[in-house]
Order: sequence, then structure tokens, then C-alpha cells
Amino acid sequence: MSTIQVQATLSRQELLKATQQLDIAELKEFMAELSTAYAQRQTPHLTKKETELLQKINQSIPVMLWQPYKKLTAQRKEGSLTKSEHEELLRLSDRIEHLHAERIGYLVELAQLRNVSLTDLMDELGIQPLNHA
Repeated sequence: MSTIQVQATLSRQELLKATQQLDIAELKEFMAELSTAYAQRQTPHLTKKETELLQKINQSIPVMLWQPYKKLTAQRKEGSLTKSEHEELLRLSDRIEHLHAERIGYLVELAQLRNVSLTDLMDELGIQPLNHA
């Protein structure tokens, strides 16, 4: 985990500038934590179950899956995948798809707990649907 050096008192702009020092994985993790903090402020009396669900919802795809997936996807676009690399890409795609499906399940469960639609919950949490286009 990298350390960010900042002044003792930060404006919102300074805080934003400080986050630009994070690498992509750390920034994604920070955004998930920030999203959880935002949700907790919106609903300051979260139940234990809601807290657990929000933590699961905000888990990102592990870097050890995401980085090779992106690399193999780029190779596929170039047309330079070997048979074994293609099999690995399929395995990684299945795992990532499974993680996304689990996340949707947690979102549905939280929406049911709060008695709101999935779309409304995603809007409230600032979660955008995946775009596979």
C-alpha cells in the first residue's frame, strides 16, 4: 500500500489531487471504501447485514485476475492468442463473470432488505451497470 504525503488540513481539491498518486488498484479500493462511507452517511443506522452486504458489494475484482484478463483480452484483439492463452482467458472470464454475478446477488439482497428496486439502490450507491459494448 503506498503512502500519500499531504498537508494536515486538506481542501476537497487537495484531497482529490492526493488520490491521483494512487495506482489503479489502490484507487479502485479507495473508491470502494469511499462508496461505503457515502452509503453509511446516507443511511447512518446500517444493520449488521447491510454493512456486510455493502462490504461484499464494494469488493473489487482481484488484481491477480484483472491484470492477466486485460492482457489476454488485448492479445485476443490483436489476434495473437495461443490455444493455451485462449483457454486461460476463458477461465478468467468465467471467474470474473462469477464474481460479478455474486455482486449482483448481494445488490439484490440489499435492495430487498431496504425494500427498494435494484435500479434505485444502484443509483443511490452510485453503481453503474457494466457496459460490455
